[in-house]
Amino acid sequence: MDFYNPHSTDFIFIPLSYRILGKKPLLKYSYLGKIKLKNQKFVFDFRESSFFTKKFIKKYFYLLIPFLFVEIIFWCSLNKISIKKICFVSKKLNNSNSKLFLMTYKSMVDLDEPTESFFNSYSHIYAHLTHYFIRTKEKAENILKLKTTITLLGDSNFSQNSYYLKYFEKKKINFEILPFRPDNRFFLKDSSSPRLRRLYSGGTTHQLQLEKPENFYEDFRTFFGVNAYHTVRPYLLNHKLNFLDVSQTPWSDQAKMIGANSHFKNDLVGVFNLYLAVTYGNELSGAPSISNLEAIFCGAIALTDKKYVEGLPLIEGIDFIHIDEHAKNIQKELKKAFELLLKRLPNLQNTITFRERFDFFLNQQIEKIFK
Repeated sequence: MDFYNPHSTDFIFIPLSYRILGKKPLLKYSYLGKIKLKNQKFVFDFRESSFFTKKFIKKYFYLLIPFLFVEIIFWCSLNKISIKKICFVSKKLNNSNSKLFLMTYKSMVDLDEPTESFFNSYSHIYAHLTHYFIRTKEKAENILKLKTTITLLGDSNFSQNSYYLKYFEKKKINFEILPFRPDNRFFLKDSSSPRLRRLYSGGTTHQLQLEKPENFYEDFRTFFGVNAYHTVRPYLLNHKLNFLDVSQTPWSDQAKMIGANSHFKNDLVGVFNLYLAVTYGNELSGAPSISNLEAIFCGAIALTDKKYVEGLPLIEGIDFIHIDEHAKNIQKELKKAFELLLKRLPNLQNTITFRERFDFFLNQQIEKIFK
């Protein structure tokens, strides 16, 4: 299987621009870069970069080619990838029996005819939908017009999500769960250590009407009629609960200060080992919050809406307590769930094996999808 332009985002590998600018990469799917797949290659076409937008590259394509080539070579060195495993798009490549993995985040926007033709040369494309709420209509139209076999991948079961269905139910496309994996630093430090009988909520809040360019979020905002894709988080900032500690930061502030945001400086492993429970809210487009899972890995309980973790190996009552994130009174929902948690606490076994359970599920999915 081939990886398409994996150097341009921070989802699997470390982009060169992140290392130079001192930005912290997400690496939510870094496990994909470690699995050994048959005839694995990394394919580049100079149409994506971690430094420039696709439109900027198109405008100055021939001038930028030397720089883009150097970026790829240094990216290989940074991520310890053999030069022998990389190749560049050309008509000589025979992809008729090959499969291609890509992130829709960049690869399914500003799609030109040569790239479309290149995608169609593959027998099968795996397209991951992380952040698909950005420019959704454009991404969906580009995916649906491809003539090859396509498997869409998501962090949980999106197939019943109303936003997903609006854009992808027109054509029956296979969907599989391929979730992010919390980093190894998130673990239960001491199962005997007492926890604060309080609820913690953190993360970043977005005001999508202030994002630039604003039209990138138009599909999402029009469909849901909201200006944030986590609706629980801004609600908690405005409704104080006597059992809740909130530590949230506006995303716009984080974007202005590279590496200086207070949320990203927090010792989240310590926080998640300190509190009894957390609630982070999920993306309305279907994706679960990674921080909920990071907290569960640390032995905390997540108060979360079960439809956003559907298909994942979480056990209700052990790993999480269900709340309706679309209830008119989230405050009441959280209070009810937290009181239920306290009642169950004497009989609650804080599972230490959730990471093994999660990794077993992940390995099963990898084998099933990429067989």
